[in-house]
Amino acid sequence: MSRIAYKTLLCNTISSVHGVNARWLTVTRVDATDKGKVVWSGDVDTFELINHPQAKACYAWSLEAGEMTVILTALKTPPVTSAQLAIQTAYAEGKLDPKKHLPKK
Repeated sequence: MSRIAYKTLLCNTISSVHGVNARWLTVTRVDATDKGKVVWSGDVDTFELINHPQAKACYAWSLEAGEMTVILTALKTPPVTSAQLAIQTAYAEGKLDPKKHLPKK
């Protein structure tokens, strides 16, 4: 998938999940660690949210879960105030485990 198509997919997911339009701002490389071990490494895209009642921005990234690509988002609201904190919070909540996103059998 091209970078443009990927950004469009993230933007459409944000609009669907959060009910507002979004505009891409930037991408940040994030390496999340736990006890010195890298637990997730990848790009997190930041989007401006248009007329969202609680947040001005949103972070979005993807995970591969089997043959599926899962898009995750996090609103930029305290304590999530950076791409790094979005990933750290998702990790603490167990959301970065691809197995949790596989269909139940």
